[in-house]
Amino acid sequence: MAEKHIIVNIANFKLDLIVGADTLISMRAVVGEAKRKTPVFNESMTYIVFSPTWTVPNTILQEDVIPELLKGPGYLVKKNMKLLRNDGSELPYSDVDWSTISQSNFPYIVRQDPGPGNALGKVKFMFPNDYNVYIHDTPSKSFFARDARAVSHGCIRVEDPFDLAVLLLSDEPKWTPDNIRNAMQQTEEQTVLLKVPVDVMVVYLTAWTDGKDRIQFRNDVYQNDEKVLEALNQRPEVARARVMSLL
Repeated sequence: MAEKHIIVNIANFKLDLIVGADTLISMRAVVGEAKRKTPVFNESMTYIVFSPTWTVPNTILQEDVIPELLKGPGYLVKKNMKLLRNDGSELPYSDVDWSTISQSNFPYIVRQDPGPGNALGKVKFMFPNDYNVYIHDTPSKSFFARDARAVSHGCIRVEDPFDLAVLLLSDEPKWTPDNIRNAMQQTEEQTVLLKVPVDVMVVYLTAWTDGKDRIQFRNDVYQNDEKVLEALNQRPEVARARVMSLL
């Protein structure tokens, strides 16, 4: 069987799973907002995590979570989160001297347990990279009804994560649709290695020709086109370096 490939076009807000010349599935995606852009890069997807936990990244921790924690312990309860020491042990909220805590001084980890409100939803698709970007489910389904879907913190949320998991694990007899659905409903995360890594290409295309020779145009959501055109109008060696710096 031909190898599987995933293409995410940021400007098109879409994910396609392709085998050979055939698109097995195409689905809506949510990508990073302008101030937290999803980067352009290629990597290999090597594993899937069902019922994932979510360790809050530093940027989100500083900008969104710490201000709420300073108000009291209710936020942790509401969000099904735990406060952890650096060794991973749980720390009661009342054991912290919150008068010494600020957005720039927070020596702890905040982790969200699996569940319906988990920010990663019921499954995440991992292709380790320098940007800490991955594909995942989301409890915020309403964003998929929008035409413009650049609203995430940089990761890629997908509309049909169950269908994507079924197709990615189609060469694993153990992982039937029923078993996948069950794994997405647990209280502890489970990691599944892919038998064959899947190429993931995250691209930014505002114009392309589709399979029927029709030219497709999309809005330049990150305002990259003018910068690329300006770079291309420079000397070839300068243009090449300038374009690469924009990707």
